[in-house]
Amino acid sequence: MSPGRWSCPGLLRLIMQHVLPKKFRRVRGYGFIHGNAKKMLFLVQLVLHVKIKEMKPRPRPVFKCPCCKSAMTVVGYRFGLSAPG
Repeated sequence: MSPGRWSCPGLLRLIMQHVLPKKFRRVRGYGFIHGNAKKMLFLVQLVLHVKIKEMKPRPRPVFKCPCCKSAMTVVGYRFGLSAPG
């Protein structure tokens, strides 16, 4: 099916594949899968006698000057600004 040629029932079927049934909850925010559950994950690894390799942190991107292409140092951030001007 090409993107511009979906029939109405076909489009509804594609959308409904991403809807959870009634009374179902998303799992990704609970238990040891949660992003802030490092202690719980450590306990699960301890109980199961499993050690998962720690991933190396990815290097941060280097901001380059648009004129001279040399690396710039980030001094600070400004939050809460909607538009310049």
